[in-house]
Amino acid sequence: MKKIFLVFLIGCLVVTAAAQTDQRTTDTKVTDILARYPYQNAEENKAFAEQTENLDKEGLAILTGRLQPPGKGDNTAAEYAIMSYTFYIAQKGKDLKRKEAIEVYGKTLENTSLGFTRDFLILQLEIIGNDEAIPYLKSVFEEENLGERAVRAVGRLNTAAANKTLIDALKTTTGRQQLAVIEMLGINGYAPAEKALRKLAVSSNEDIAKTATYALAGIASASSAKSLKKLAKASG
Repeated sequence: MKKIFLVFLIGCLVVTAAAQTDQRTTDTKVTDILARYPYQNAEENKAFAEQTENLDKEGLAILTGRLQPPGKGDNTAAEYAIMSYTFYIAQKGKDLKRKEAIEVYGKTLENTSLGFTRDFLILQLEIIGNDEAIPYLKSVFEEENLGERAVRAVGRLNTAAANKTLIDALKTTTGRQQLAVIEMLGINGYAPAEKALRKLAVSSNEDIAKTATYALAGIASASSAKSLKKLAKASG
């Protein structure tokens, strides 16, 4: 009987100890992760990425919430921690975590008060992005400072949805953003864009015409070849 009681007592102590292992708030856990920057080696980097993973979506949102606009604070530790986590969940078997991160990064990207710091978030979406990232990136297309960057991030996804988004953006973007749209369609060799690109290749805007011509060459279909021959003849 005494032995049974002793085993029971030890079990209770183990359970109690486990329950008291970490009583920190999520916000405090994020602070502690950032306080340990810079990480000393790959093992430590992985360990803190795993700690970030254990914070779940709420904690990741707190972490991205630590980002500041340029000139308002030092983002070095936060950006390092976020980048480490992004690469960590880019590996196989982390689909759910990538889905959560895309949502968190995307919603943080919507915070326009962050200014050009949002370029860092676009990079994260580019690294782990899929079609779920497109709406967040598309919302930035027409911004002067970040639009081109967002266009290229969508283009690099190179999915049917991404390329369809680029074709639609031909009508809504201007300047460098539109040139980036045209260029990415050519790089992706997206044949459904050929008709729209043929029209742009004869634009009175020299930059648009030249970029569209190169894009048609990138698509390299039989019909685009005919278009390129006509353009060559027309140019003398």
